[in-house]
Amino acid sequence: MAPRVKAALTKLRAIRHLYPDEKVIVASTFLMWLDVLREAIRREEGFSFGVAGYNGTITSSTQREKILGSFNARGTGPTVLLLTAAAGGTGLNVAGASHLIICEPLWSAGKDEQLIGRISPRRPFSSRDRQSQNFNEHRSILMNKINGCPSYEE
Repeated sequence: MAPRVKAALTKLRAIRHLYPDEKVIVASTFLMWLDVLREAIRREEGFSFGVAGYNGTITSSTQREKILGSFNARGTGPTVLLLTAAAGGTGLNVAGASHLIICEPLWSAGKDEQLIGRISPRRPFSSRDRQSQNFNEHRSILMNKINGCPSYEE
């Protein structure tokens, strides 16, 4: 298993251990990376939680609303949402999330803030109802070793 995948699974496992009833969003610029991560979660022993994806390939607004409604539902639905940063940066209501893992730096600080603002009640771009639970932003950057960078840094 690639170091980047192992690092993501380790982070998810830690969050699930400390906050078993809270939901997590994993955001990445790369849809293929999220597909690889989804498969790794599916195969990982002991990961018994639902995973949903929200990205630009889902063109039906009805389907998008269904995914978000299921994720935002308290106590039910998937507990992990794999989100492409482009799809997550505009007008998204993800009040069900308590944790956000950003897998790599986004192209600009503004894009970064916009993504976080869709989830965090403390950020200025938030256009949704305030969530009642706490929000934890995990500034974990999962990097590719090809670029000479470490495979994981926090």
